[in-house]
Amino acid sequence: MKRNILFTLSVASIALASCNSGNSYTIKGTVDKSSDGDKVYLLNYTENGLDTISTATISAQKFEMKGEAAQPAAYFLVYENDENEYYTELFTEPGKIEVTLSEESSAKGTPSNNALNDLKAKFKTLNEEISKVYNDISSCTDTTLMKELQAEMKKKTEEYDSTIKNFVNENINNIAGIYMLNQIVMQIDNKELEGYMAKMNETTKQLPMVKSIEELYKKNAETQPGQPIKDFTMNDINGNPQVFSELVAQKELTLVDFWASWCGPCMREVPNIKQLAKDFAGKDFQIIGISFDKEQAAWEKAVKEKELDWMQLSDLGYWNSLAGELYNVKSIPHLMLVNKEGKIVSKGLPFEETREIIEEHFK
Repeated sequence: MKRNILFTLSVASIALASCNSGNSYTIKGTVDKSSDGDKVYLLNYTENGLDTISTATISAQKFEMKGEAAQPAAYFLVYENDENEYYTELFTEPGKIEVTLSEESSAKGTPSNNALNDLKAKFKTLNEEISKVYNDISSCTDTTLMKELQAEMKKKTEEYDSTIKNFVNENINNIAGIYMLNQIVMQIDNKELEGYMAKMNETTKQLPMVKSIEELYKKNAETQPGQPIKDFTMNDINGNPQVFSELVAQKELTLVDFWASWCGPCMREVPNIKQLAKDFAGKDFQIIGISFDKEQAAWEKAVKEKELDWMQLSDLGYWNSLAGELYNVKSIPHLMLVNKEGKIVSKGLPFEETREIIEEHFK
């Protein structure tokens, strides 16, 4: 399924307890460029696979679904034919939900759906601004201008992050807030997560998704700054086994870049990583790439075409990468700094913040 920049994490269903049972919802929508008889699917993506919650048949590019929302949940509404694929996140909660499936899909009409729809509109504007700065950076050859563009990128990234976090704060006790917290849980530290948890009411704290977030919290504590690295052996791009602890012991500071050739945001971050390698080439610093690719050819092609001339590791395990599991990496790109003593310096921070730590270290 196509993914936008807002949602790069794996998606799980989120259920919220409701005071009432048997509350009904109606989903009415239109599907661009669809034909009579085509299907629309309400899907739940779980760790065990794909579940179909409901199906509707399209007539005159319109469809309707009805259901019960005793427990509001977060799903994906999907349409696909030979030429087009549309989807939108959707919360099944009591009320009338209006959906448009097109190149700019949306769901609105109930409180949580309206809240997420408004957030996505903000992100659309921010993404356009970030893409423009990214393109300017990619074509920039002037050192002074490059610094200005990097500062602008940092500003936009911080605005992006604060928009998400403000949304979570304002919606922490409804499905929209929990859904977005699930999206960012691997990009925030445990202290920040504790702050969100403290704002949840007792009903919210009993939810299955919150319980899952708590489990991630405990696992993430093992890979916080100051904790020792978890060692592993993984093949480099030439098929030679490399011991992680032995690699990081070779340099004072190591940037570990979790990425994949199929990951759009990872590819967009390549110019920043390459510039970092250039700027700190004379320091006791190195970069190690850990790819979540699943095909050797695709991995090799990306490394060659993007000229990623630093140590590259992968077990071609996709999301089941050994390194990803050890370091609880649930979304990419994901950056981690490790020192020569084998201690984690930072993990999961945006590129700009990670660069600042490197700069401060080598002052």
